Amino acid sequence: MVDSTQWLIKNLKNFAKVSFNNKGHELFNSDSVRFISFQDIPFNAKNKNIYIPIDHQENSDDFDSWQVLLGEAELQLIHRTPKPLGWLGVPNDINPAWWRSPFGSMIPAWDLWGVCFRLLTFKEERETADFDRHGRFPIESSWRNANNVTHVPFVNNAVAMILDAVASVETKNHELLSGISKYVAPPLVVLSHDWDNLIGNNFWTQLARIKRAADAILRGNIATAFTNIKFLIKNFIDPYKYYFDDQLDMWRIEKKYGFNSVSYILNGKGGRFGARTRLDIAARLASEVPAKSEIGVHYNYGLSSNPEKLNEQIKEINRHYTKKILSGRAHYLRFNPIKDFEGLISCGIQIDESVGWINKNSYRAGIAGPFVPLTKDSHDPPKIITLPMIFNDGQVYIEDGTYNTFSKMVNHIVQVGGCISLLVHPGGHNNPEWPEMIGVYESSLRTLSSLGFKSVTPSELFELFNSNTGRGV
Repeated sequence: MVDSTQWLIKNLKNFAKVSFNNKGHELFNSDSVRFISFQDIPFNAKNKNIYIPIDHQENSDDFDSWQVLLGEAELQLIHRTPKPLGWLGVPNDINPAWWRSPFGSMIPAWDLWGVCFRLLTFKEERETADFDRHGRFPIESSWRNANNVTHVPFVNNAVAMILDAVASVETKNHELLSGISKYVAPPLVVLSHDWDNLIGNNFWTQLARIKRAADAILRGNIATAFTNIKFLIKNFIDPYKYYFDDQLDMWRIEKKYGFNSVSYILNGKGGRFGARTRLDIAARLASEVPAKSEIGVHYNYGLSSNPEKLNEQIKEINRHYTKKILSGRAHYLRFNPIKDFEGLISCGIQIDESVGWINKNSYRAGIAGPFVPLTKDSHDPPKIITLPMIFNDGQVYIEDGTYNTFSKMVNHIVQVGGCISLLVHPGGHNNPEWPEMIGVYESSLRTLSSLGFKSVTPSELFELFNSNTGRGV
């Protein structure tokens, strides 16, 4: 059996390695940080240790929250923990980040360990039968959505807080809660594309246009009907327009900003839950993939829980694309994060991007970055990590000033460190059928480039996760 306490400690330390420079990584691993049972904390000891209680796990239904500033980053904290007698809150007792002893020791004023543990073990799903018709845990069933905190990367915030606390006791001139900008490595981004559909004249796409045109005629909206018929005719004449060509244009934009990406090939049965494009068309596009970009597998509907069938899908791709398939994402995000990782390991998948919510920019597992899922077996080094999906083309274009917007969320990650993921499909980039997305991919990459984000592919992220040091000076 896996020691869940050690599993979480390793994940926090590995996350620090991905997010911080060498000095930040070194500080986070300081002996001053003690993961310890609450009852074993020496409350009257004359030291300046940072104690992280590993047995405070408040009931998530008893929701309370407050804000604390860490440098320029606003942290939303939840589930207040008891203040030890004689200790004081920092920055104050009303909205504390830490409880601090008269001698300088600290413990989090919120249930840091419990929140991280619940999120990274998918506790919500383990305790509910509320799934949608595709067997997915919907965002509407999450207590975080009900309390408007799906935009909060609790794990990133927790790790950043610990580093800031260590720096305040082990380095000169570092004030507690002053921020960790000097220790944050340039944040990472994994760009991805799901090849659900690479041509605009397939049966299902054309049928959808006919239906939209018919519905528009019934409503008396002739202009909308004409628009759908126009796209039907355009793709009948040129099937690749806005789809196959869309991917080529996204690669062009990525090259412009020095970024790379991974493209996930969907192959297998056709129809709603399968590939709308023949594999030979995907193979032709894969032959044009830029040298530093990658190809992975888009697990066909339900195959993440069927390793034998998934292996067949991968072998079919490898008849056209000879490089080893190391990463993947589930079609429709139909994926069980409690059961399916074991099967992926048997298929040789090293990094999975299936954990996510499609209808909101959000942190599905409360983290912007990779982690090792809790499975029945412990592998050291890990055989698989997961990178939750954060942004996708269904929501990334929305900039309405709320906390769930791309701009606000990525600016926060710049302050606390981490790795984001961004998915845009061919057909969802510069396709005039979806005018809200026109220009969004390039503007998003421009923003990330200006903020100092560095592009990594899944295989590069896996290698970094398993390295022994932080990310340079």
